[in-house]
Amino acid sequence: MLVLHIGPHKTATTYIQQNLFANHSAFSQRGWIYPEIGVVGVSGHHDIASDLESYISGDKAEALAAVGRKAAEAGSNIVLSAEGFCRWKPEKFKALATVLGQEEVELVYTIRDPFDILYSYWGEEVKQGYSASFSDRFLENLTSGTRSRLLNPMRDLSAHLATPWAKVSAVPYNALIADGVDLYDHFCSTFLHVTDVPKVDERPKNKANAIELTEFLRLLSTVHGGGAAYIGSDLRHKFMEITSAKDRSEIVDVLRNLGGRARRKIEMEGADTLKRRLENVVLKGLAGHWSYPVEGRSLYNTNKQEFAYYDAFILWQIDPIREAVIKMRDRLS
Repeated sequence: MLVLHIGPHKTATTYIQQNLFANHSAFSQRGWIYPEIGVVGVSGHHDIASDLESYISGDKAEALAAVGRKAAEAGSNIVLSAEGFCRWKPEKFKALATVLGQEEVELVYTIRDPFDILYSYWGEEVKQGYSASFSDRFLENLTSGTRSRLLNPMRDLSAHLATPWAKVSAVPYNALIADGVDLYDHFCSTFLHVTDVPKVDERPKNKANAIELTEFLRLLSTVHGGGAAYIGSDLRHKFMEITSAKDRSEIVDVLRNLGGRARRKIEMEGADTLKRRLENVVLKGLAGHWSYPVEGRSLYNTNKQEFAYYDAFILWQIDPIREAVIKMRDRLS
């Protein structure tokens, strides 16, 4: 059997990947191979997700096929995890399963409140070098409604639900969190049927930056890139290399103490019509596919949500903040 944990981003995927990777020997003893091939960064199979062709017919194909042979010889199953899998078409999953010699495939997708996803995803976009404001991204997705891939997971899942050879399972993130159920424990017990491999790391890995640091990075990217919408992640990586935790804390304090007139917030009511419509689309589309009981409860937040951000134009008018950005740009040049 092949279990593919396909994300999406900001649903505790990194946390689960870190624990699967750290415990790969223990899982191997229990009949599950979490292979090292294709692992990039923090233990997810991101290289496979981004470059399948190399693993199907390129220079990495033999190594991937060897994983399948090892599993067959040991009578083991295989589990892979990468957020990038969530954008794959069914034929790519079929090709991957074929190389691994697996006929039984289960796709595990986590459903989280879409506006929390959007806010977290925007923060990650800024880290990767995008300069759009949260208000712009919010409006873009809000007006797209059910056509938005970030707000409506059925845009990705509908094609997989129609394939006869793959099972789709949906994990209700908010319901699990509300009930105090650990997402790693749920994944292992429900999909791998393993309950005796404890966590080696209790901490979520992709901790979000303070909104002030996110906005400083966004302003820095805008200035460095001359207003370009995207400049890549090199600037942020270098920024993290040359600044200490104390430096970053001081940046947060400067924006927090001096940037008050640039601070904004978007409020989303729990009973918002679009949110409830999005929820109904998912409940209907994934009926019978839930890994945890959702009947009679809300999939998404029912309380008012507040999303803070800053107006970059106003931040730029505040002398100490503008000077801090220019000074940092010069350090990074």
